[in-house]
Amino acid sequence: MKTLTYTLELVEPLLIADPVSGDENSATGLNYIPGSVIRGALAHVFTNGRRVDLSDPQFKRLFFGDVLFLNAYPLIDGQRSLPVPRSWQREKGAGDNDPIFDLANGEPNNRQQLAEVHESFTRLEPLSPTIGEDAREDETADEKPTAHLYAPKRDIRVHILQLDRRKAAQKDASSVYRYEALAAGQRFAGAILARDDDALHQLAELLHKLIKLGKSRSAGYGAVNVTNVGVHSDWCEYVPMATTPSERIVVTLLSDAIVRDPITGEYSGSLAPLFSGRLLKAFVRTCVVGGFNLAWGLPLPQARAIQAGSVFVFEHSEELFERLKAAESNGIGERRREGFGRIAINWHTDFELRALKAEPEQDVQDVMLTKEDSIEWQLAQRMVNRIWRAQLDDALRTAISSAKLDSAPQNAQLSRMRVLAREAWRSSNSALLLDVLKEESESPKAMKRQAREQFKRAHISIASQNWSLIDWLGKLAKQPEMVWQMLQIDLSQQPQIGGVKPENPDALEYAVRLIDGVLRKAIKQKAE
Repeated sequence: MKTLTYTLELVEPLLIADPVSGDENSATGLNYIPGSVIRGALAHVFTNGRRVDLSDPQFKRLFFGDVLFLNAYPLIDGQRSLPVPRSWQREKGAGDNDPIFDLANGEPNNRQQLAEVHESFTRLEPLSPTIGEDAREDETADEKPTAHLYAPKRDIRVHILQLDRRKAAQKDASSVYRYEALAAGQRFAGAILARDDDALHQLAELLHKLIKLGKSRSAGYGAVNVTNVGVHSDWCEYVPMATTPSERIVVTLLSDAIVRDPITGEYSGSLAPLFSGRLLKAFVRTCVVGGFNLAWGLPLPQARAIQAGSVFVFEHSEELFERLKAAESNGIGERRREGFGRIAINWHTDFELRALKAEPEQDVQDVMLTKEDSIEWQLAQRMVNRIWRAQLDDALRTAISSAKLDSAPQNAQLSRMRVLAREAWRSSNSALLLDVLKEESESPKAMKRQAREQFKRAHISIASQNWSLIDWLGKLAKQPEMVWQMLQIDLSQQPQIGGVKPENPDALEYAVRLIDGVLRKAIKQKAE
C-alpha cells in the first residue's frame, strides 16, 4: 500500500479527551492524535461543513473505502515514534538511561525488582551498522539496541464557565473545568495508507486546509500547522529486529485493537481468538475507546480494546507467521479505517536494550507581524494590549493591598482628594491636583492650613519606601511616571505577540487609580 505522511505542529494546546476522564467537569486528553480524529477532520474539510452526502462516490472512496488513517505519534529525531511495549521493564528506582529488559524475550535473575517503563513512546534503533553478525552472536559483545524514550508534554488549565456575571456568588451560577491537553510546540507524525494513489493526493490537498483539531477550539485549543506532506511507496511503520523467524513470534500492538471472539461476539483481551497458535506469554492491558460523531452530534458507543503496546508471544509456526504477515498491512479487529488494530511482528527480539531519554521535536517558529498585515497586526495589538493591561491591573491591586497609611486625615479630606484626583484624570490635567497640594501662598486653590497639616502628619509605606502623604501625592501629581516604580513594573519586560508590543497606558491613569485605591482603603479602615 502507498502512504501519505505528514507532520502536525501544535500551535495551541490540543485536547482530545479520553473517554475515561473521571470527573465530569474535567477532561484528560490522549497523549497522541487518533486516526479517527484525522479522518473526521478531513471529512469535515471535504464537505466544507455541510451535511454529509453518503451517496457521493468520491466521499465514500476517501472515507469509507480501503483508506486507513493511522494515529499520529510524536516525532523523535525526525521519525514517527511507536508505543512502548508492555513487556519492557527496568529495575525499580532506575534512572532514565538505565538498561531495559524485554520480558518477551527472556527472564531476569530477579523479576520482583522490576517495574514498567513509564515513557509513552519509543523509537527503536538496531545495533550500530559497524557491528557485524559475528559480533552480534558473540556473547561478549556489549552492544545493544537503543530505545529512545519520550513522554509528550502536557498543558493543564482551569476554565470557569460563568453563565451570568451578576450571579457569580450564587449557587450553580458558574462551573469550573480542568483540562489536561497536549502542550503546544510539539510535533506529531501521521500516516494515511491506501492502494489508490489518486486518493492520497486528494487527501494531501485536504490536509493543507486543516487548521483545527480536537475540542474547545473556540477557547484557545486545537490550532495546528500541517507540514512535510508527501506520498511514499516504500514507507514502513516499523523496522523488525529479526528478519528471519525464530523459535517464537513476538506480536506487538502499535495501536489499540478492538477484538471480538468470533464465537461469542464478546470483546476479547487477547489475540488468541483471531490466530490459532500456542500463546506462550502475554503482556496485556485493556482500555475503553470511544469517539464522537459530528453528524449525529452524539458520542459513539464505547468499546473495550486491547491497549497499544500490549505484547503477545506465540510459539513459532510457518502457518501462523504467514497469517500474521497477511494481517499486518490491513490491521486486525474493528475500526481499522480509524487506525485501530495495527500490529508489528518481531519488532523487538533482544532481551536487553539501551535506553536514552529523547528530546521533544519542536519546530514552531515565532511569526513576526508588520503593519502591512493589517488585520493580523491589529488583532495581535488588541490581544497584547489586553494582556499588558491585565498584568498592570494585577500589580496595581497588589500595591494597594500592601500599602499602609498611618495617621490618616479625616474621611472628608480623603474623599475630597479622591474627587480631585479623578477630575485630574478625566481632564488629563495633573495640575488640578498639584495646585491643591501647594502652599496657600503659591496657589489660590491650595488646601487650608489645618487640612494641610493632616496630610503632613500622615505617612504612607508602599513599595518598600516611606513618604509623608502630602509628598507622595505631590510626586505622583508632578511625575506620574513614578507610578511604574511604585507598582514595581519593568517596562522592558512587556509581552509580545508576533513582535507586536503593547501600547503603554497613560501613567496619569494608573497614578490616579493608585491614589484613589489607597485613600479608599484608608476610609474603609477608619469606618471599621
